[in-house]
Amino acid sequence: MKKLGQILSQFKGQCINTYIEQSRMSDIGIVPMCKNHYEIIKKVFAGPQQVMSKFILNFYQLKLHQYAMTKLEDKRGEDKYLKTLYEFYSRRLKLSCDLQIYMSTMDDDLLNKLTQQIFQKHIFGYVEIESRLLTSKCFNELEKLHLSKKHQKKQIERFQELKRDMQVLIGTRANINIAQIEDYGGETFLSEELAIKILQKANATLKRSVYCVATPTCLRTFLIHEHVNYALEVGLHAVPIVESTGTLPHLYFLDVVHKTSIIVHFNTPKCSDYLFKKRILMEQLESKFGQGLDRTINAVIGWVKFYLQHEQRKTDYKPDIDVDTISSAVRFLSIVFQKFSSCLHVVQSLQPIIQQLKICVDDENQKTYYTNLSYA
Repeated sequence: MKKLGQILSQFKGQCINTYIEQSRMSDIGIVPMCKNHYEIIKKVFAGPQQVMSKFILNFYQLKLHQYAMTKLEDKRGEDKYLKTLYEFYSRRLKLSCDLQIYMSTMDDDLLNKLTQQIFQKHIFGYVEIESRLLTSKCFNELEKLHLSKKHQKKQIERFQELKRDMQVLIGTRANINIAQIEDYGGETFLSEELAIKILQKANATLKRSVYCVATPTCLRTFLIHEHVNYALEVGLHAVPIVESTGTLPHLYFLDVVHKTSIIVHFNTPKCSDYLFKKRILMEQLESKFGQGLDRTINAVIGWVKFYLQHEQRKTDYKPDIDVDTISSAVRFLSIVFQKFSSCLHVVQSLQPIIQQLKICVDDENQKTYYTNLSYA
């Protein structure tokens, strides 16, 4: 067989070319096909390594190149296009590694270079497409969340803090709502499902390309700033000021703190730029946590003071009967219970707040909260 191969190889390589052309018609996988033909080539041709290299290169330059170009020509669906590109490119790189053992030492790394040539046109604008698609997806997810809640995203006013301060000064003296505090019915505008979707999309992008600079930017912009930070800002301005009602105001900000803590502790992509800047962003968020918790404490303390001032009188502390018999003592206790029912109402009203704190706030902040309440 080898002698016949040597004789036929003298016909300007026509024998080798014909053999390679006929071999490409096989329907079996590329790696098994190369393995089978390598055994034949070793027995037939005098220079099996060179023939095998030509065999593989021919396959790369014709069949694989044509197949890849056909599949990647359609760019109408960018998401599908990027997935297809990533799948083909990854498979070609793996294939190059698997077939390298059949290549001659002179052709070292040639397969990887051929792979780069095949995908060069598509890799050139890849990062830009990936960045644009990720940004669009994150933006659309946030839009869908706000639409589902029938909420028009608002720009936080620059002078909102000043309005709150003025409201505190005149709120108990006049029934004027300068601060225009709105609690949105307890809506936190935070969604764990949305956060998971954004993280999944970011992970998918990073899996395809660690060089996509849009990934950390999108996480900072849409997950932290536009989603978490916006909800904190809205919740912060929704913390009630002292109200002239008999019911303790709702403290929805504690729910915002709870959901924020869950979201920011989700497993995030291992992206050094994002992780570094996330620490800085977390310091800003924690500052708003503290500010909001202080406001909720002030709201509770303010309500307690206001309620007791209006429900109790100084005479409540002075017995108006002599306690010298059992019957008079019973009567006295009955009067005391009635007059101090406002204190009981305060204690009962604080119980839901305590339960809410246990759910929404960590142990350290709980201790701080209870301490401030006790000193008040």
